[in-house]
Amino acid sequence: KFQLHRPSIRWRLLWPLVKSQARGPLGDADFPNFVRRCRIVLGLNQGRDAQGRFASYLKFRDVEFPGYGCCYLTEHNEDVAGAFAVGEEVLTYRNMWEAAEQIKRLQREPGRAIQIGEAGRRRVLASHTWSVRLGQLAERL
Repeated sequence: KFQLHRPSIRWRLLWPLVKSQARGPLGDADFPNFVRRCRIVLGLNQGRDAQGRFASYLKFRDVEFPGYGCCYLTEHNEDVAGAFAVGEEVLTYRNMWEAAEQIKRLQREPGRAIQIGEAGRRRVLASHTWSVRLGQLAERL
């Protein structure tokens, strides 16, 4: 994590690379458009389970980011794979090398990132909205 009050070595090394693009805090109203313009959004999903082991699981952002229409690359887990067609609607990785390869491929094929973002958004609107979920709940009750 980057800490502004006590910069880490990583922060001191990387800050010069991004400083020219930094424009201060992003307001709530600006966030959706900012995310839509991103070529790739990287998801980091690992957290600790009750036994203290690292586990990856579906989080709200795993639906939110594809819903904006950006290409979402996140840590692979069965929940994400159950909610989306991996490789078509979202991309996943199992380790940092696989994530780097996915990013390199998207840099070579920018149209693919756009297609994945559009497909992810279509899936969210068709399957993962409150109206869809409440309809499913009503059918089961």
